[in-house]
Amino acid sequence: MFESGNLQLRDSEGLSGGYGLNWYAYANNNPLKYVDPTGLEVCLVGITTTAGGGTAVTYESGIAVSHDKEGNWEVGTYQSSGAGAMGGAGVSATLSITIAPLAQEISDLSGVYETVGGSGSLAGLSLGGDVNIPLDGSKKNFSVTLNAGVAAGTTEGHGLTTTTTVSAPYATGKSFTEAWNAAMETGMLDDMPKDIIDHFSKAYTTQNNAQERQTNKTQDKKSNTQEGQAGSEDTPDTPEVDTQNNSTKTSTKTSNQTSNQTSDSEAK
Repeated sequence: MFESGNLQLRDSEGLSGGYGLNWYAYANNNPLKYVDPTGLEVCLVGITTTAGGGTAVTYESGIAVSHDKEGNWEVGTYQSSGAGAMGGAGVSATLSITIAPLAQEISDLSGVYETVGGSGSLAGLSLGGDVNIPLDGSKKNFSVTLNAGVAAGTTEGHGLTTTTTVSAPYATGKSFTEAWNAAMETGMLDDMPKDIIDHFSKAYTTQNNAQERQTNKTQDKKSNTQEGQAGSEDTPDTPEVDTQNNSTKTSTKTSNQTSNQTSDSEAK
């Protein structure tokens, strides 16, 4: 309803009328603190071990949890592993907390990631962080990880290609306790050894497929470039000159002219 050009009815989504429109009502008026526009929060909590110097390997295992705005909880498990480059050297074992602010469900975090970050250590304690950028699937499934634990080594920075596999939710509930108890009853922790084996099998296949797709893209791009260069270098064919026939024709013509001149002289 409008009156004198002003909105008089309250928006069904809770937005105030008139010139005081609040586009961030979904975030409780605080979009800087609350960044979950779909009402769903996905969190991974686990233990990460990383070792390297120049190159590095990493492995992480833990519990995946999601919580929506209606109060429903999901609980599952996840595994993550990978390798890449490391500037610095060290070994660490840390508690990792990963937040995916735009993911819709815990299974969205399964996939291949470019993990970029670093850590610093002091007196055997380590503190660090990572940004995990999806290499396949939706970019909205990016996540941020904070790490704290023990380490031996230097301050380091790394860029790793990692694969994360998340089990389907073992259980759901109206509270975390309810979901957790239900997950334990279904054997969530008992299945973790099997989940670890499945993870490495999937990780090997997934990374190979991702590398193959990247290689094919590179080869296609190179092939298209070469075809373009070849097309620009093409020139019209130059007609071949039959030197022998031309020489014979010229000789015959000269001979005929000499013969005609001789005939004319005799006639005179």
